Amino acid sequence: MANIRDVAERAGVGIGTVSRVLNNSGYVSAEARLKIEQTMAELEFTPNQMARNLGRQSNNLVAIIVPNIGHPFFGDYIKHAEMELYMRGYKTVVCDTMQRRDREQEFLDMLRRRAVDGIIMGSHALEDEEYRKTKGPIVSMEQRLGKGIPLICSDHRKGGRLAARRLAERGCRQVAQFVERGAEKPADARYLAFAEFLEEKNIKVYEISTNYNRLDFAVYLQTANKLFNEQPRIDGFFGVDLAACAVLKVAHQRGIPVPEKLKVVGYDGSMISEIGPQNITTVVQPIREIAQHSVAAVVDLIENRPRLRDETILDVYLHEGDTA
Repeated sequence: MANIRDVAERAGVGIGTVSRVLNNSGYVSAEARLKIEQTMAELEFTPNQMARNLGRQSNNLVAIIVPNIGHPFFGDYIKHAEMELYMRGYKTVVCDTMQRRDREQEFLDMLRRRAVDGIIMGSHALEDEEYRKTKGPIVSMEQRLGKGIPLICSDHRKGGRLAARRLAERGCRQVAQFVERGAEKPADARYLAFAEFLEEKNIKVYEISTNYNRLDFAVYLQTANKLFNEQPRIDGFFGVDLAACAVLKVAHQRGIPVPEKLKVVGYDGSMISEIGPQNITTVVQPIREIAQHSVAAVVDLIENRPRLRDETILDVYLHEGDTA
């Protein structure tokens, strides 16, 4: 069975050059890289992953922690992030916290023990201090955790204003939004901007709180029924795509026509916004770009590359559908 020395001798390069190709670290000329890859194929050389990891003190594993893997946003995000990590030579471990603080704590402990090389955090059930005191690469999708922990998110304030403007333009006078409560997070700007824009135009805004770490469809259905029971005269709604689907379902059950009597605007731009009988008018987050930027950030931290900024905010836009 061929080993790394055999590859180096056949390719006419040093063992260190072969190692840099295997670990995708350091400079190797395009010509030398091609020669080494061809030689590995000729010798049917399969690198020993454990040996590579020992040399780098790395497992080539990145954990992605989300509150609900069944949520359309997180499902789309994981798909893109897993592919981006794979292209960079890393494998993905996904943790669905299932609204349990202890599961989130377990993955932070894995990072402390170096069982994973880094964490992309999309669930925040613990106190911020727990993340800050963890020594290891952490990237956050939806919470400012402090200096040195990159935040990747969309422009929530702009998203809230886009949705509010659309509902105001369509003549809505009594509007509701679902507000996902939890730790203070950038998404809070979305709720504030939405309410501020409409209240400036003397449009009434009702808010119903949901738990950020409880994002399943059954909860949204329950909340939608509560909304229509308490505010039967609402004529506009704003919430994430999955919540918008729940509101559309309940409106249909109650004989409320959309968009004639009720205008609905979603948020996320996930696949679910286009699979029902009505395409949802929605504010689109660039989910693929969020995944690419968060993966780039965590890999930079793992591989000790300097980063110029700790916060990346990506643009959003309104996608026309049938509901507003």
